[in-house]
Amino acid sequence: MFGISSFEKALANVHLIIIDHKDVLIEHRKKLYPPDRYGIRDGIKWIRELTYFSDKVIDARLSSVEKALIRSTWKKNYLDELDGIVAHYQAQS
Repeated sequence: MFGISSFEKALANVHLIIIDHKDVLIEHRKKLYPPDRYGIRDGIKWIRELTYFSDKVIDARLSSVEKALIRSTWKKNYLDELDGIVAHYQAQS
């Protein structure tokens, strides 16, 4: 009755994939998404890296159903959600 939903399973798999690569992702996030001298972040390079990671790593490990669930639920916020997960693990390290 209170089983885990398909989306929650897909999200758990995304977290596991990110955890497998978190050290590299955190390093790249620090390097590609630092605040400038005014405290403003330019996310273009980091978004490019996240897109590459998503296309080459996440998509390769998720089933087509999981990919569809994640992307349809997050829609345009997909990369923001991925960044949030990486930022969460960065804050813990």
